[in-house]
Amino acid sequence: MTDFDRSLAFTLAWERGFDPKNPRGNVDNPKDRGGRTSRGITQKTYDGACAEYGWPTGVDVWGAPDTHVTTIYHKRFWLRSGCDTLPWPLCLAVFDTAVLHGITFAVTRLQAVVGADADGVFGVKTLAKVQRFNPYGAAEAFLQRRDDRYEELISRDPTQKVFYGGWEKRCDALCDAALVPRTADREAR
Repeated sequence: MTDFDRSLAFTLAWERGFDPKNPRGNVDNPKDRGGRTSRGITQKTYDGACAEYGWPTGVDVWGAPDTHVTTIYHKRFWLRSGCDTLPWPLCLAVFDTAVLHGITFAVTRLQAVVGADADGVFGVKTLAKVQRFNPYGAAEAFLQRRDDRYEELISRDPTQKVFYGGWEKRCDALCDAALVPRTADREAR
């Protein structure tokens, strides 16, 4: 199993959710800024991928084939966030964060951890900085920055607090999967 396969399995488990009545994790929560989503892929992302890869357009993301979802995760998240060049478990942490919070956010946080210019673009300079770090230590520091982001989001927009418990559980599970200590929370659960 490749690092991408392991990372995708983790992320899909959380993106699908744990409701046996909704195995694809199809959601359309008005409070979720992503909008209509299936297996973690928003309608907007799916529409863009259909246009880019020559797939039929006008298809509801809830009915998207699993092969399309895997391709989107690989090409649009894994490769674009530089995860194909990152060691385990840092690649897992960055990939899952790119999926949940966006590629620019994930890469910028990674760059801050390793001391690279935080421009949000993964390149050779960022990779050179990453290679100086123990991947477990870098993953731990990266995930703490992700956890800190939750408090920032809620303080700016209290309507997002409804998602806090799920974000924290997912971050804890991510720390466990990466074999790094769980993050310290500033806000009580």
